[in-house]
Amino acid sequence: MTKDQFIRSYAEANGVTIKQAKEEVNGVLDHILVVVPQLEDGEKLDFTGIVSFKVKDVDARTVRNPKTGEEVQKGKTRKVNASVKATLKNAVKA
Repeated sequence: MTKDQFIRSYAEANGVTIKQAKEEVNGVLDHILVVVPQLEDGEKLDFTGIVSFKVKDVDARTVRNPKTGEEVQKGKTRKVNASVKATLKNAVKA
């Protein structure tokens, strides 16, 4: 399912126009893109039963280039992890 298909499905399920549905869905997604980068190390955004986003600070470290075998310094960075919750997993299994 594409984002457009999701928006159309959302509009139909909630009795709103496609334009209204697009604004609502994009509003939520845009806000996620604002909130998640602001999370502190170990903090998470949790959509109970569906998904949670957790941000982690990763310290600088030495990594190896798999192609050349050369060791390279990789700077400090941040990463985000999305975890699917049991309610959604069970809904897919059913």
